[in-house]
Amino acid sequence: VVTVDYATMMLPAKADLFWTTENYHDFHNGPTADIAALDKAVFNNLKPGGIFYVEDHSAAPGAGLEATSKFHRMDEAVAKSELTAAGFKLDAEGDLLHNPADNKAASNSESGHFSSDRFMLRMKRP
Repeated sequence: VVTVDYATMMLPAKADLFWTTENYHDFHNGPTADIAALDKAVFNNLKPGGIFYVEDHSAAPGAGLEATSKFHRMDEAVAKSELTAAGFKLDAEGDLLHNPADNKAASNSESGHFSSDRFMLRMKRP
C-alpha cells in the first residue's frame, strides 16, 4: 500500500495492477478533482499489459458526470471514455454485479450498498 497524491503519483517500480472498487465516481468530486491526470498517472505507473480494474455503482445510461456527486454513481460510458482517453484498452467487462431492478435515480446508499447495479471493467495498458 502506497499513500500518494493520485494525480502526481510516481511509484518506485511499475505495478501489475491497480484496483478501485465503488469509488471511481468519487475521484470526480472535490475542488481538485482531475480524473484525466489520475487515469494517466495510473497508466504511467503500470507495466505494459498491466490492469486497471474499475468497479463502481452504475448510473443511468446518459446520466453523465452529474451522477457522480448527485447519486454517488458513475455513468459507465463516461468511465470507458475517460479510461480509453488515458490510453487504456478495454480488456474485459463483467455483469456479475448487475442488478436491473436497482433504482438508478437514487443514491447508491438509498438503493442498498450491496444491491446497487454495478459495472466491472478490466482496462489494460497495451
